[in-house]
Amino acid sequence: MEDCRRCRLRESCTHPVGGSGTGKIMFIGEAPGETEDEMGIPFVGKSGKLLRNAVGDGNYFTNAVKCRPPK
Repeated sequence: MEDCRRCRLRESCTHPVGGSGTGKIMFIGEAPGETEDEMGIPFVGKSGKLLRNAVGDGNYFTNAVKCRPPK
């Protein structure tokens, strides 16, 4: 995914954010936030941590857009 250059969003993001986890339930966010962009892992910012704690282990997390939009 690091090699993805299909759109201009890749020019401004630090790391493309793929999916993480396993399970039958998939959570799809809109786009990575600042923390996700820095770490390259979805749903690890404040809101993501709250969601992950609320739903527990055994779920898959991803975003519709893999690179953080500018500003």
